[in-house]
Amino acid sequence: MNHLKLDDVVMNCVVITDLTEQKRHEKTLASERLARLMLEQAGEAILVCDHTGIIIRASQVACQIWKRNLVSQAFDTLSLFYAHSYVHSLEQPELNSAEILSSSKTPFSIRTVLDGETVRGLEVDLETSDGQALNLILNARPLTDRDNHFRGAIVILTDITRRKQTEIALKQSQTQLQQQLAEIENIYQCAPIGLNVLDTELRFVRINQRLAEMNGLPIEAHIGHTIRELFPNLADQAEQLLSPILETGEPCLNVEINGETPAQPGIQRTWLESFLPLKDGDRIIGINTVCEEITDRKRIEAERQKAEEALRQAKEELENRVLERTAALNQTIQDLKEAEERITVSLREKEVLLKEIHHRVKNNLGIVSSLLQMQIRRVPDPQTNLILQDSQNRIASIALVHEKLYRSDDLANVDLSQYIQDLTVYLFDSYNINSSQIRLIVQVENVHLDIETVIPFGLIINELVSNALKHAFPGERSGEIQIRLTQSSSKVNQQQTLVLVIQDNGLGLAPNFELKKTKTLGLTLVQGLVRQIGATLEIVSQEGTQFKITLVKS
Repeated sequence: MNHLKLDDVVMNCVVITDLTEQKRHEKTLASERLARLMLEQAGEAILVCDHTGIIIRASQVACQIWKRNLVSQAFDTLSLFYAHSYVHSLEQPELNSAEILSSSKTPFSIRTVLDGETVRGLEVDLETSDGQALNLILNARPLTDRDNHFRGAIVILTDITRRKQTEIALKQSQTQLQQQLAEIENIYQCAPIGLNVLDTELRFVRINQRLAEMNGLPIEAHIGHTIRELFPNLADQAEQLLSPILETGEPCLNVEINGETPAQPGIQRTWLESFLPLKDGDRIIGINTVCEEITDRKRIEAERQKAEEALRQAKEELENRVLERTAALNQTIQDLKEAEERITVSLREKEVLLKEIHHRVKNNLGIVSSLLQMQIRRVPDPQTNLILQDSQNRIASIALVHEKLYRSDDLANVDLSQYIQDLTVYLFDSYNINSSQIRLIVQVENVHLDIETVIPFGLIINELVSNALKHAFPGERSGEIQIRLTQSSSKVNQQQTLVLVIQDNGLGLAPNFELKKTKTLGLTLVQGLVRQIGATLEIVSQEGTQFKITLVKS
C-alpha cells in the first residue's frame, strides 16, 4: 500500500496482483515433479496415455521392459502391446498404430481402455523386442478432467513372470512328487516281502498285499485292529519285541518268529522280521515292520543239514574204503605198469615184424615181377608179352602198397596222394610214355585208406590208367589223362564219401560198348574190385572216356 498526497489530500493507493494462475502453475509443477518422482521410483511398469492412446508418461520399469524411452518424439502408443504380444493372433499384422487402436481385434481390450472403461487383473503374455517372454498383470483406469471428460488412461503392469515360473515349477514338482508317491505306493504294494506300519497302540495303520496274504486276512480286515485282536497266539511274542522299541527307539532286526496264522491253520510257520521305529522328529509315532516268510528256507536248511550229515558219514565210510583199497590199487597199478611195459615191448617187436613182413612181401612181389620180366624177354609173341606186362604192373601196384606201409610209421593206413603219384609215374615208365605227348594231371586230396581198401583201389587205378595208355592215344596222338580223388563228410550220418575219377581225352569207347558184355580182363577185373570194396562204377564216353568210382565209408 502506498500513501499519496495531492493538495493536502492524502490518498492510499493499493495494487492488487492476481496470483491464481501462478499458484496453479506452481501446483501443477509440483504435481509434475511428484508424478515424475513416483514414476522413477515405482517398482512396476506404469504407462500414462492420452485419449488417443499416445504414451505421455512411462515409469523407468516400463522403459526397461521395452528397451527404450517410451516418451519421445516417436510417440509410442498402446499399440506396442500388439507389436510384441499378439502379432501372431491378428489376421492383419501390417496395421499401423491408428488402425490397431481403432480395431475391434486389438489385444486385451485396448479399445476398452480408450473407451474410458476400467480393466482389473488381466493377465498378459508379452514378448519383448529381444525375445524375452514376460507374464504381466494389467490394471487400467481412465483419467478424466473436472467435467468428467475422458482425457486418457493409466495402465499399471505388474511383472509376475517369476511367480508364474515358480507356479509352473511347483506344479511340475507336485506332479513329480505325486508320480514318486504313486511309484512308492506301487512298490510298497508289490514288494515280495511283507510290510506294515503299527501305531503306538500296536494297531495296524498300513499293510501291503504280501503281508496280508501271509496272515490270511484281507488288507481292510487289519486296519485299526491290534495284533492281539487278530493273532492272539502271536501277541505275546510280538509285544515282548515291540514294547522296548516304543520305549527306547532302538530297532530290532532279523528276529525269527514261529506260530500260526489264518492263512494256514494248524501249520507252524517261521518268519524273519525286522522292526524299526517310525519317528516324527524325536517323537516315536509307530513301528515299521519288514517281514519275510522263511518256512520253506528253514525246511530246506534242515534237509540240507541232514544231507550234509549223511554226506559226512558217507565220506568217512568212503575214506575208509579208499584206504583199504589204496594198497590193492597200488599193487594193481604196479602190475598194470609191468604189463604195459611188456605190451609195449611186444608191440615194438610186432611193429618190427610187421614191417619186415611188408618188406619181404614187397621183395617177393619184386622177385615175381622180375621173373615176369625175364619171361617177357624170352617170349617173342608181342601179345603174350603185353599180357605178361599187365600182370607185372598189377604186381607192382600191390608191391607199392607194401613198400608204403613198411616205410611209414602208420602200419594200418596208406597215404593215397603219394601212392597215386608213385604208381602213375611207374606206369608211364613201364609203357615208355613220353610225358610231352601224353600229359598226366593228378589232383588228389589228403586221403588215407586201410590196406584192405587201398590194394583194390591201386589195382583199379592200375587197370584204368594202363588201359588209357595202351588204347586211348594210338600212334603219335597226344592228349592228357586226369586223375581226381575227392573226399566229403556227412554231418547227418557221419559217413565219408570218396570219389575217384579217371578220364582221358583220347579215342573213347566203341559206340556199342556195354560194360556187362565186355570180355577184356582189365575191365572185368575193375568190375570185380569195385564190387569187392562196395563201391559204384559209372562210365561216360564223350570226347574221351571217364570212369567214376564212388565209395561210401562209415
